[in-house]
Amino acid sequence: MPHSIYLIIHVIGLALTVQAVGMAVVSASRATEPDAGEASNRKMIAMFHGIGLFLLLLGGFGTLARLGITFPWWPAWLWVKLIVWITFGASTVMIRKRPETARLWMFLAVVLVAISATMAIMKPF
Repeated sequence: MPHSIYLIIHVIGLALTVQAVGMAVVSASRATEPDAGEASNRKMIAMFHGIGLFLLLLGGFGTLARLGITFPWWPAWLWVKLIVWITFGASTVMIRKRPETARLWMFLAVVLVAISATMAIMKPF
């Protein structure tokens, strides 16, 4: 596949993942209210989150393959992006288990996207 297709897949994955974090935050803020659709909300959040994380990996590693970057010689900026991916992976569980951190995660999601974009565009190290 062309490099640009992998980038589009990567951006779609990012949108789904951030959307899932936002939905988890809204769900956590309404945790005290009785909600008959709570199970379906959790399922939708998990689907968006999982599909988004998968597409992020698929697009990211597809791009790396196109650029010819292989495992033993991964640059430091790529390790930072992997840490961001792992943090996003834990986000919805952390929000559900500790709803009091929901507002922090809204801020953190923006910071994580900014860090990831900086690493991908600037490749500072």
